[in-house]
Amino acid sequence: MDWELVQELAADIGREIGRRWPVVDADDVSQEILTHVVENQARLTDKERGYLATVFRSIGQRYASRERDYQNLVDDQYWYTPKEVRALVRSFGLDNDQLAQMLGKKDDLQHCRVTDNLVPGRCDVMEGMKCISPRYREVVWNHLVDDQEVTDSKLLTRAVDALTTAMNRNIRKQEQTA
Repeated sequence: MDWELVQELAADIGREIGRRWPVVDADDVSQEILTHVVENQARLTDKERGYLATVFRSIGQRYASRERDYQNLVDDQYWYTPKEVRALVRSFGLDNDQLAQMLGKKDDLQHCRVTDNLVPGRCDVMEGMKCISPRYREVVWNHLVDDQEVTDSKLLTRAVDALTTAMNRNIRKQEQTA
C-alpha cells in the first residue's frame, strides 16, 4: 500500500469534510480515516485513488455525522451544515403550501432533520445574515431565494460557509448568555 498517497488523500478529504461539517476538525477526520485504513488494510490494498477517495469520503462523513449527533445530544443545540443552510435559505422563496409539504417528512425516533425545525432554522438564518458582509448577503439571497444565476460560484460557496459559521456561532453565543 502506498502510504504517502493514503496520507495525502486522507488529509485532503479531512480538509474537505472539515469545511462542510463545522463540528469536526480536519485533523480528526484524517485520523479517523487513517485508523480505518490500518484496520482494513487487506481490503484496501491495490485500490485506485478514485476508489480510495470514495471510501475515505464515506468514512469521514460517517465520523462527522457521529460527532454532530454527539454534540447535538450534549449541548442540545443543532449544528448546521452548508447544505442545510442552503435548504433553509431556499425556504424563504417558498409559499405556505410548499412549506407545509416540507415539514416532518424525514424524521424518525433516531434522527431529526432540519425540516423538522424549519421555523427556528429560518430565525437562525436571519440572525446569521446580520453577521455576514452585505456582499455575501446579496449573493446568497439572489441565488438561493431569487434563483438568479451566479457568475462566481466560489463567492457563493464562501458566502454560504460564512453564513453557516455565523449561524452556528450565534447558537452557541445565545446558549452561553442564557
